[in-house]
Amino acid sequence: MLPAHPWGHLVLTHDPTYQEVQDTLGRSNLSASDRIVCINRLEQLHTFSGMINRTRRRDIGEFTVRKPETVTIDFTDQQRKLHDDLLATQAAIL
Repeated sequence: MLPAHPWGHLVLTHDPTYQEVQDTLGRSNLSASDRIVCINRLEQLHTFSGMINRTRRRDIGEFTVRKPETVTIDFTDQQRKLHDDLLATQAAIL
C-alpha cells in the first residue's frame, strides 16, 4: 500500500524502515508483539519522533495498574468566584 499523501510517497516509500514495516504487515498471522514493533517503527518515521517519547499501555501489557485517587483541595478565592459565577450563569440559562 502506498502512502496517500504526495510527501509520504516521495519520502516514505524509499525509507528502509517503511519498507520493512510493509513487508511485515504483508505476512499472515502477525503476533501482538510484531504489530507493536510495526507501530513503534512507523512512529519513528514521524518528524517529531526524536523529541517525543510516549509509552502506551498496549506496549507494556499488564505491567501497570491504574489506582485512581480523589484528592480534595480548597478553591482559592478566584477559583471559588469563577465556580460560583459559572453555576449562576448556568442556572440563569436553564
